[in-house]
Amino acid sequence: HGIAQIFATAGHPVVMVDQDPTAFDRARDKIRQNLDLLTEYEWIDASTAASVLPRITTSTDLSMLVPSDLVIEAIAEDVDIKREIYGELSHTLRPETILATNTSSIPLYALADATGRPDRFTTAHFFRPAYIIPMVEVTKGTQTSEETVTRVITLLRGAGLRPVRINVDLPGQVANRLRQALFREALDLVERGVISAEDIDELAGFS
Repeated sequence: HGIAQIFATAGHPVVMVDQDPTAFDRARDKIRQNLDLLTEYEWIDASTAASVLPRITTSTDLSMLVPSDLVIEAIAEDVDIKREIYGELSHTLRPETILATNTSSIPLYALADATGRPDRFTTAHFFRPAYIIPMVEVTKGTQTSEETVTRVITLLRGAGLRPVRINVDLPGQVANRLRQALFREALDLVERGVISAEDIDELAGFS
């Protein structure tokens, strides 16, 4: 819902698809709460907030995505589930549509062949909450075309985001690898008795 909110706020028509129709009411409620918060803190004005939800259409039917120039998949972090939905999308989407995955851990090379469009397949890894944190990781896989990366980065920047380009398709991409490096160092310091777990939490949280 946060990703849908970002693009709708930027003026794009958005279609949210989910197999569970009850998810849409929850998503709209969360978006409404987010917009109220952003308006309260004067990040957006009331007229902008009022324009967001009318731009969002919901459906359980993948065929509703046919007109889309970009489809962002944000389902479970499971290779088999993702590959299954890509198989369905490959027969549904127009050949020129770009497909991006919001995965934070799975490399493109484990998914690309299932899309039927590996040259138009990349990551658009958002950070939570997506409507506040502007960073997005965009990966150029071994088969991803330069045009695809450029178009996605341009679209994201136009929506007020701060995309970063990742030139090598790695598990975990970059942000997760940086976090894990910090986590491993913290564990080592605690295990060696340099600092207690409680104090390293204090240090990380308030420094």
